Amino acid sequence: MSSVLPGRTTALVLVDLQHWIVAMPWAPIGGIGVVEACIRLRDGFAEAEAPVVLVRYLRANSSDGGGAAESNRLVPALEPRPGEHLVTKRVF
Repeated sequence: MSSVLPGRTTALVLVDLQHWIVAMPWAPIGGIGVVEACIRLRDGFAEAEAPVVLVRYLRANSSDGGGAAESNRLVPALEPRPGEHLVTKRVF
């Protein structure tokens, strides 16, 4: 993958890959298929030493249980690695 990345000007931004979202019936490949594709992309960006940013959604009033709720956690395969960035957004 490094051959297609223009140096450090390209970043991978993975958005909302939390348990409750991945469990939804996404077509045509389903949540697991989305996660598998994101893992391949992330590995390619890591190989190219390009930035990776993970974004998760948490309600501002914590009515969704906040970051500690299992459903709000990123799927284990996409937990932030050292050097990656985690952004929490409060608007969906």
